[in-house]
Amino acid sequence: MKRFLVPAALAALLCACPTTPGGDGSDASLAGDASQGPQARTKDEFIDQYCAALMPCCSKAGLPADAKTCRLMLAFGASGSTTTYSTANASTCLSQLGALQGDPSLCTGGMNTFECSNAFPSTSATKAPGEACADSHECAPSREGDATCLRGTCAVLIAGKAGDHPCVGTQYANGGSSISWGASDGAAPAEGYLCDRTLGADCDAKTRTCIALADLGQPCTLSYGCVDTAFCNGSSDRCVARAAVGADCPSGADEECVATAECSNTGKCTARPVDPGSLGTPCTGNAACDSNLACTDGTCQHGVRLEPICGEASADASVAGPRDAGAGCDPTGGTCSRQSECCTKYCSGGLCAIPPDAGP
Repeated sequence: MKRFLVPAALAALLCACPTTPGGDGSDASLAGDASQGPQARTKDEFIDQYCAALMPCCSKAGLPADAKTCRLMLAFGASGSTTTYSTANASTCLSQLGALQGDPSLCTGGMNTFECSNAFPSTSATKAPGEACADSHECAPSREGDATCLRGTCAVLIAGKAGDHPCVGTQYANGGSSISWGASDGAAPAEGYLCDRTLGADCDAKTRTCIALADLGQPCTLSYGCVDTAFCNGSSDRCVARAAVGADCPSGADEECVATAECSNTGKCTARPVDPGSLGTPCTGNAACDSNLACTDGTCQHGVRLEPICGEASADASVAGPRDAGAGCDPTGGTCSRQSECCTKYCSGGLCAIPPDAGP
C-alpha cells in the first residue's frame, strides 16, 4: 500500500496513528478533554485554526505566513480512505496550541502533542500492546511512547532510566537508537524500555535492565556502559578517560577516542571527517543541514523544520507562495511540468493535483 511521506515537522500530525473510531470518528481511549477551549467540529475548521496558530512561528523564521502550504499539507494528509477525524483530540490540540502562544517551545515542537498527533487517526490499525502484528502501522498509538511492531508483537517503547525493566535497546543523545531484542529473548514485551543515555542509562542485554552509566574510575560491564567522556577498558573493567586526537588507541576501537575522533589503522586517534550538514556543524539555514536536523542559532541541531508548515521563502520577491527545492511549489490547480513543482508532488495533465493513491 502506498503512503504519502510528509516531512518531519508534520509527520506526527499526519502519520497513520491507529484508533478505533466512534460515531464521530473519535475514540474514547485517545480522546483528550475538549470540554474547555476552542471546538473544531469539522476537520476543515481544525485545519484552519491549527495553521493560523502556527503562523507566528513562520513569521519569526522569515517564512511565508499565509497558511496556504499548511492547509494544503494537512488537508492532503487527512484525505486518506482509512483516515478519520477526532473532534475531541482536535479541540484539545487547539487548546494546547492556544496555551503556548508566545512561548518559544511552540515553534520547536510544541505542536506535536499526543492530541495533535492523533487529530487524524487511522482506522486501519487497532492492535493493542501485546497483540500480534506484521507491521508497525497496525499498532495503536500510546501516550507512554512510540508504538512499534517488535518481532511480531505490538510494543510501546518508553524512555528508560536506571533500574527500568525490561529494556529492548538504547536511545542515544544524538537522536539515534538501537534495538537489540533477538529471537533468543523470546516474545517481545507489550511495553519495553529504550534506556536513555541522556537520563544516564544504557541497556544491559543480558539482564534486560537499564543500568546506570558508570563514571570515570568506576567498574563497568558494558562496552558503552560509561559516561560519554569515558569508555570501558576491557583489561581493568573500569571506565577510563577517552583518548584525545593524536593519542594511542591500542584496542583499535573507536570508543577509546573522544567523540570527535576515531581510531585509525595506525593505532592513533584521528579527527573524524565532518560531514557538512551533520549535527553541530555551522549553518545559515535549514537547507545547509541534514533532512532530520534544523538550523538553530547557527548550527545544525535536532528540532522542527518549519518549511513543511510555512512553505519555503522565495529567492525572488516577485514570486508569491511557497517554494520547493528552488522551484515554484504550486498548490492544486497550478501549472506544472514535473512532479517536484507541486506541493503535492503530483503533476497530472500539466496541473498540480492530489495523487489518486494519497491514502495512508
